[in-house]
Amino acid sequence: MTTAQSEGGFAFFFFFFGHLSPDFESDEFRNFCTACYRVLRFKPTLTLAGLQAVLEVVAQEQPVDYDEFSRLLGLDYAATTAQAGLLSDGRGNKTGLKLLKRVPGSNRQQKQLIPSRTGRAVASLFAAAPAGGLDDPSVERLRQAVLPALRRIRHEAPGLSLSALCILLFITQNNDGFCYEGNPAKTIAEALQLTNLPRLLLQLSDEPSDMSGLGLIVLRKSAKDRRVTIPALSDAGASLMARLAADLRIKPPSPIRKPKAASLRNAASPAEVRTSFDDDDFDIIWPGDEPSS
Repeated sequence: MTTAQSEGGFAFFFFFFGHLSPDFESDEFRNFCTACYRVLRFKPTLTLAGLQAVLEVVAQEQPVDYDEFSRLLGLDYAATTAQAGLLSDGRGNKTGLKLLKRVPGSNRQQKQLIPSRTGRAVASLFAAAPAGGLDDPSVERLRQAVLPALRRIRHEAPGLSLSALCILLFITQNNDGFCYEGNPAKTIAEALQLTNLPRLLLQLSDEPSDMSGLGLIVLRKSAKDRRVTIPALSDAGASLMARLAADLRIKPPSPIRKPKAASLRNAASPAEVRTSFDDDDFDIIWPGDEPSS
């Protein structure tokens, strides 16, 4: 670990101020992250809108006609039919993802959608379903926790891809490694098997580029090697992740604690941030509206 001389001894060299929330440590958040990573590897072309669509159909527990599908996703009819084709057996010359099935409706012209076996398996990952598959409690979890979290992400970060969401989740889960150990961004590409990491990082950041960044992460060059880029959540990114994590726990978001620079300079190791810092060593960020006193 890199250290820096300070009065009274040595303090560790910090790269960023890490964001801490108890909701980031929860089983619900951890399960959601794992599900996203697995689905990204399994269906790399699946969009967040498509993922929401599959889970919405599963949560209905009955065939969904195109009018209802359109209402659930907030799409016009043309976009609805395109989404249904891409998620089922294809559209035009595009191969479908086989996550939904199109089945006959009440008349010859009507089509309805049901989840395929693969679509139900995807839903089982997000619902933390038992080994036997989706049961009533796990379907209810989709309705009450997972789908609200996905809707929030799509509303507050429109255009975010599943790959970009996975990067945000990975940075959140590995906060200490990036902020205090200086782990390089390339570890994200290796863990998530991404080939377009630099472009995705620019989309997520507010770095000057040919695209409009979302400002959800900040990027810094390592002081030890300027060729190495180190990512971390911005305050806005941490706030969004905290609200998502709270949705998954069906509760209001917890305040985010951000270590103060002076406290970090006086710490002997990253472990002290979690074990020895008290409330005065942190700045507090409220993910939503700050509660009234």
